[in-house]
Amino acid sequence: MKRLISIVGTTGIGKTRLAIDLAKHLDTEIISCDSRQFYKEMKTATPTDKELAEVKHHFVGNISINDYYSIGLYEEQALKKLDEIFSKKDVAIMVGGSGMYEKAVVEGMNDLPEADVENQNKLISIFENEGIEPLQKLVQELDPEYFSIVDKDNSRRLLRAIDIIWQTGKTYTENLSTPKAKRDFETIRIGIDAPREVIYERINLRVDKMMENGLLEEARGLIA
Repeated sequence: MKRLISIVGTTGIGKTRLAIDLAKHLDTEIISCDSRQFYKEMKTATPTDKELAEVKHHFVGNISINDYYSIGLYEEQALKKLDEIFSKKDVAIMVGGSGMYEKAVVEGMNDLPEADVENQNKLISIFENEGIEPLQKLVQELDPEYFSIVDKDNSRRLLRAIDIIWQTGKTYTENLSTPKAKRDFETIRIGIDAPREVIYERINLRVDKMMENGLLEEARGLIA
């Protein structure tokens, strides 16, 4: 049985160091599931060049901020990369701060269609001209069960649910209840925690370091 060790925890807790030390000890490679590390224009969010040189990393600086990307694409690419690693190694390491991306690899995603442009444009037009209430009413009519649990003020979630219902002819709840594909590897999750004051101190130090490394200039370059 191949094993994926997934290291999770809050920002600044020490996930990167643990991942590198484990990967070196187990002679394997690291997959990042941090959705900011993917972008080559966000260098201050990534491990240092020295850290990257210690162990082979994947999905760090691999796309541009101008490229289209999604959790579904990441899941597909990460599973393919894991297959490559598992062809040579018995263990792989995954680390990052983006829970949905980690979950997509470990647990799988529901097989939902991509957004339909025509549906999206129609719903966005309703939202911009009439507000969120018509969207709320639509979801309530089309899927009362989902409406009872959804964040009713989150327009993106309402839009997505309506779009999926229109495309599939099934409620969003039915779509979400479809069994997910099983993984052919075992996952060991390692969660790192610390007292709040320790976490805050580490985050403060990290931000100071990021500022020294050009965070302000990087942010200015990303505004457009």
